Amino acid sequence: MAEAAEILKSYRVHCVFGDRYGGEWPRESFRAHGIRYEPAEEDRSGLYLLLLPRVNAGAVELPDIPALLRELRSLERRRGSSGRDRVDHRRGCHDDQANAVAGVVALLKPTVEFASVMVSGVNFRPTTFVRPFEGPLFPRPDGRGSRF
Repeated sequence: MAEAAEILKSYRVHCVFGDRYGGEWPRESFRAHGIRYEPAEEDRSGLYLLLLPRVNAGAVELPDIPALLRELRSLERRRGSSGRDRVDHRRGCHDDQANAVAGVVALLKPTVEFASVMVSGVNFRPTTFVRPFEGPLFPRPDGRGSRF
């Protein structure tokens, strides 16, 4: 954690956002190194559900990183037992990069113009219009939900 905090400070980052998975451990660990840790308002499924309309509307530009695009394309949307939609990666797949991008996009304000956010050396410009990564949701042939 000390190394991560030093890297964040070198970029003048003093607050990070993350999920609630680790309970108080991430918050306390970052705090011990002078970094504020804020839990995200949405879980990863909620972040993906916020990302989809912004991408489909062309409101954000996704970097052309094959691993990221593969992760986004492998996400599945299912209706939970409570009737709420859930989005998650398939068994054996990863979604670390997709989750990070969805979190960044959720933090962007739709009214911000000419802003950009740097994540892992990739510049995100929320007002740049490009093609969506896959278009609207398509039902899966096996009926087990739909692809994100």
